[in-house]
Amino acid sequence: MKRFLFCFFATTICFTTSVAVAFCEKADANATHLKVVQTNIEINGKSAPVYKIEVPGDSEALYKTEGDCFNVVVENHTSVPTTLHWHGLIDPVLEDGVAYVTQAPIPPGQSQGYNFKVVQAGTFWMHTHYGLQEQLLLSAPLILLPKEKSPHREIIAFFEGFTFKSIDEVWQNLRKEYVKKRKIEGEGWKPNLTPKMSKYMPNTLNDVNFDVFLTNRRSLKDPDVQIVEPGETVRLRLINGSVSSGLHIDLGLLEGEMIAVDGADIEPISHSHFPLAVAQRTDVLVKIPKEGGAFPIFAQSEGTNQRTGLILKTKDVKLPQFSSKARSTVGAISNDIEKELRAKDPLKPREVNRSIDVELQGNMKYYVWGINGHVWPNDEYLAVKEGERVELVFTNKTAMAHPMHLHGHVFEVVEIDGNRFSGAVRDTILVMPNQTVKVQFDANNPGVWALHCHISYHGWAGMFTVVKYEDYKRPQFPHEVIMDYFRRYGGY
Repeated sequence: MKRFLFCFFATTICFTTSVAVAFCEKADANATHLKVVQTNIEINGKSAPVYKIEVPGDSEALYKTEGDCFNVVVENHTSVPTTLHWHGLIDPVLEDGVAYVTQAPIPPGQSQGYNFKVVQAGTFWMHTHYGLQEQLLLSAPLILLPKEKSPHREIIAFFEGFTFKSIDEVWQNLRKEYVKKRKIEGEGWKPNLTPKMSKYMPNTLNDVNFDVFLTNRRSLKDPDVQIVEPGETVRLRLINGSVSSGLHIDLGLLEGEMIAVDGADIEPISHSHFPLAVAQRTDVLVKIPKEGGAFPIFAQSEGTNQRTGLILKTKDVKLPQFSSKARSTVGAISNDIEKELRAKDPLKPREVNRSIDVELQGNMKYYVWGINGHVWPNDEYLAVKEGERVELVFTNKTAMAHPMHLHGHVFEVVEIDGNRFSGAVRDTILVMPNQTVKVQFDANNPGVWALHCHISYHGWAGMFTVVKYEDYKRPQFPHEVIMDYFRRYGGY
């Protein structure tokens, strides 16, 4: 029998602070136990080893309710260390789940408790923040329900890309030129993070070729089919849990009304085709026609003809066959839709106290990515002070789009390429090649918070830094342990 060591970081009294986060008692006997396990998945007749987050009951998602305490214990039943990060949640910094930034990894056979007040409602997700384990499907939906019951039935579509190649094989292929060059030049050699690019050079859409794309861990050869009623309105919670691929969402014959992005409500807007960048979420209302039928919800990977999806179907309707290959290849997704989105609850207008430049840099040949001339873990943190309104100025100097995610906060999109507007409230924003995007947030959750590209391979190859509050003493981990961790896959 395995013995589990329970480690708790939360305070022992439940109270509300002046910041956006509130604390609860340590995880208790009524906690939800999430088991991280190693398992196999059958995809198109082929088996592969993967991870899975086992949620109690029959649900594939973790559900919590606004106003309640989170009260979760993560049990590591695998043979390797791991963590879980609560993507998009406003949480205490020591419960954010980032290996060697906010916590030590959870060792095999041990557990860790997480508990804080749930102050949001919306569509979120949870995933590992340890190495590149996310490639092996170590992620799952996380839904924060509002206090008031929704009038619509809800269906989750959790999209992922999968390859039968090992993590090490994918990583070493991406870094092979870098490894060869360092053997010639020596360990001290570093590539240029801002190489000159021809204006005629096409933008790069994908650095990893996936074998198949999945919805709720199933391919279109054996899709997830949800039975719906003629005439009913369904709320779709769409989550891009891919480690690398932007998606084109196609609702087909259904008309869609977008009502939320990244867990935050927006003024409703009608769209049946729209982009979903890595780590972003969109909630859409669709009405099933009174005559019924079968209605696929497709997600096609940018730059490919590969697609996935789930099927909404009324009873007694024969299910047609759907191919995992679309008839044509689609181009890149963009963030043009951001100019149309308006938050239902935007930030209150106030003066910006601090503007921070965040220059996104990289060298595709050697597969090294950075922020402001620094490659993680050799970063230079971005300083803020509690109480400030902070503006982040993302400038993308590379030929790839980067979905940039800030932990522990939400921000409002306020400008794209000089076009000023009051946009959506998000936690992840796509920054296109050679583009400048500005977002604003209130510094109301002291700590040291990850800010990184959510393409897993970009973050692991260096496009990762932290936002650190003044006077906050960050957790200390031995330098040699951190460097060994980041070299685990041949890193920088």
